[in-house]
Amino acid sequence: MQLLQNILGVVCISEIMVENGVQLTEISNLKLVDGLYIVILGFVCVLITISLSILIVLHTYLAANAMTSWEYFSWMKITYLKVWPRKYGSPFTQGSRIKNLKAFFKVRRSAMAY
Repeated sequence: MQLLQNILGVVCISEIMVENGVQLTEISNLKLVDGLYIVILGFVCVLITISLSILIVLHTYLAANAMTSWEYFSWMKITYLKVWPRKYGSPFTQGSRIKNLKAFFKVRRSAMAY
């Protein structure tokens, strides 16, 4: 799928170049500034990708352990968790990580009309 998207992207770019009268030899003469913008944009994309990946992994872990991010980061500041040993995990766990994930992703039907 990714290969097909890359090929379609190259085809679209080449059609735009032909419509605007840009020759293929002019592309090889990219200015240093243009190259710098591309490198900076690539760096920003990598940072965003890494940040989102960390958030996805963290929240998947939290869902598997039946915790919110607030409970995870502020365990000793929360009154109902101060008396609960952290080694036992969340008091709201369903018994296993698989059950926690099933409960997390389960569609809940509400009788209330919003």
